[in-house]
Amino acid sequence: MVTPIPLGRDTSQTDRAILGIRDLVLRGEFKAGDRLTELALVEILGVSRTPIRTALQRLAEEGLLEAVQPTGYLVRGFSEADIFDAIEVRGTIEGLSARMAAERGVAPALLRDMRDCLAKIDEVLAKATLGDAHLARFSARGEPLVREHARNARKNLELVLRNTDALRHLVGAPLIRRGGT
Repeated sequence: MVTPIPLGRDTSQTDRAILGIRDLVLRGEFKAGDRLTELALVEILGVSRTPIRTALQRLAEEGLLEAVQPTGYLVRGFSEADIFDAIEVRGTIEGLSARMAAERGVAPALLRDMRDCLAKIDEVLAKATLGDAHLARFSARGEPLVREHARNARKNLELVLRNTDALRHLVGAPLIRRGGT
């Protein structure tokens, strides 16, 4: 029997279903192409069919699952090219967001939150000074830094994809179709 991730008692049934199914898929309990059935998920996650149905729809909207006719869902697979494209898009969006935030100014409380987030995401960016006098300069520097962060994510993924031992530890690895297709 598969053991889903433990969740707090305050978590809604739908949230439990979403988090549980996502966790099972990303851990490789379900492989790309596997059909997910409501009844099996009800048994595994211990929630009723309505939250399972809602979770499956939501995960299909996110792109993790694919709705198939007449009813049902398949676990989606992703090519290396799909993943690399997503990393490039992420870097572009995050870079643009960093530039716009710097140009428009940031409230002190939000700036503190950004500092905390950056410290958790990337040690290099955490060392950057984001004081009010530096926001304009960060506008010009921040976008390329964030894009570089995304390029580094791609390089790291490429390294992992070449190392079978490391690949076993990559969350979601079972969903990757090898060979760029």
